[in-house]
Amino acid sequence: MGENRQKVKYVHSSFKINLNDNTIVEESNEPVGAEWGFDFSPFESVVEDPDDDGKSFKSHFDVIGFVVKCLPSEDKTEHNNGKDEKKIYVTLWVVYADQIIEFQKNHKDEKNVVVVVQFGKYRFWGGNLFVSNLYTVTRVFINTEIPEILEFKKSFLTQLNTSTSSGYSGLSSPVMKSMAEEYLSDISFSTIGELSEISEQKFVIILETIKSFASEDSWFYNACKTCNKKVLTNTICKDKEDGSQGYDEVTVFECQTDRCNKRTVVSVPRIKLLTRVQDCTGIVTLTLFEREVVRLLNVNANQLLDNNMEM
Repeated sequence: MGENRQKVKYVHSSFKINLNDNTIVEESNEPVGAEWGFDFSPFESVVEDPDDDGKSFKSHFDVIGFVVKCLPSEDKTEHNNGKDEKKIYVTLWVVYADQIIEFQKNHKDEKNVVVVVQFGKYRFWGGNLFVSNLYTVTRVFINTEIPEILEFKKSFLTQLNTSTSSGYSGLSSPVMKSMAEEYLSDISFSTIGELSEISEQKFVIILETIKSFASEDSWFYNACKTCNKKVLTNTICKDKEDGSQGYDEVTVFECQTDRCNKRTVVSVPRIKLLTRVQDCTGIVTLTLFEREVVRLLNVNANQLLDNNMEM
């Protein structure tokens, strides 16, 4: 047994078990708690988080609920019988997104879809709760035959059958839109020439051709592993480790977020690619970050750097 000093603790315990090369592990046939170890928190307990600053994701969060919409949407004003619904917006990345897309393809007629996100990060901002699978240990369960999901579905459907005023109508079909449907149907496009006339922050969709890359600028930057903001290097003097007189010059990373500098800043390379694009109304420079480039090339900055050390 040892003290658990990890920033993210997946159980409510200040201790952890260390398994060594001589540790003997035996299977237990006695019940020792919940099989999956879920720790669901009431919605109100998250909203009333006294440490919530609305600026960063917090560790870890288990959430269970019905999927009512799987579309990118800015509509957050829906009401249920005159009352604001308790909504949780869940963002699933990479294999987790593939997981729910694959489920939808194989269960197109399924109306009651229950999802559990375990070990997700959460953020409460703008009156809404956002959950994201920012950990590699995150697990997603979709209509799995496990007691927690079966009990949740049974309880909710029982309430639904006894209440004629419920506004719940199940998961709309189709759940997912193809890329063509998402960007080419009922979408208002903007031209490059119109961008200069925009006076307030908003999302726009433009269609143009990539003409060149800004080769004079670096295609990646060193990012803080915690907040993804650019980190700078700073040289400081430290006492010599051997206790002798004098100082050693040590290069350390400094993040632009003060909160991150309270601990050791870890740097990772992230893609930041400047592209010059053109349509019939003009030319503009757009920035592609790692997420977009990975979708196009299936390779991240670390992999590119490992394969091109001579660069």
